[in-house]
Amino acid sequence: MKNNYNFSLSMPLFILIGLLVMNHSLFIHAQEEELLHSELLEKSKNHYQEGERLYEEGDYLGSDEEFKKAQDLLDSLEEKEAVDKQKEESLISENNTDKQTTGDTKKAGSEDYLKKALGFSSNGESDKAIENYQKAGLLMPKNADIHYNIAIEYLKTSRFKQAVEELEKVILLNPRDKDAYYNLGILYEEHIKDLKTARLYYSRYLKFAKGNKDIEEVKTWISLIDKKLKSGSLKGL
Repeated sequence: MKNNYNFSLSMPLFILIGLLVMNHSLFIHAQEEELLHSELLEKSKNHYQEGERLYEEGDYLGSDEEFKKAQDLLDSLEEKEAVDKQKEESLISENNTDKQTTGDTKKAGSEDYLKKALGFSSNGESDKAIENYQKAGLLMPKNADIHYNIAIEYLKTSRFKQAVEELEKVILLNPRDKDAYYNLGILYEEHIKDLKTARLYYSRYLKFAKGNKDIEEVKTWISLIDKKLKSGSLKGL
């Protein structure tokens, strides 16, 4: 029986991606500001038209007063737009800072769980290691290495079906993980008793394991599986 699982533990790499999301209150604020902007423009336009009418009637003093009111409204609108732009930039900056803080908090929390998990793993306490890896995984759900490390703990305690589930999560997140394919091949051949799936995972291992020392051995395993499949020697085939 093959027992040469790859037990190398992978320390996770964290990639934080900042996403700019405008909140609902900012959207409502923008709608209100747009309405106020339109009202000020309309008032300015009305004063300007009234100024033209008075000018045509010869009321130059009155027309100057209306033109001045129109210009004052336009000036105040321009000043307000400048202030609003500054406020919006400040809100966006605060929003990004909050998101970065949340990301940093998650990273710190997951690193704490990972340290605990590694400690329990080195002491042979697989259940506690798995528990802490799972907590870290909740904070970093797209980290394939966490699932790989959980699988290793299941392998250490002969929980093979659970190990398969975790390793298949690994290849979903990282389709080039050769160690996951290697271990899946052994599990499907020796414990799940599914030679066709084992052969598939061995083949994928060979695709990504350029220069690895296990390549020739895995090729031999594939040849043996091909012979078994051809002869139908395994019960149920």
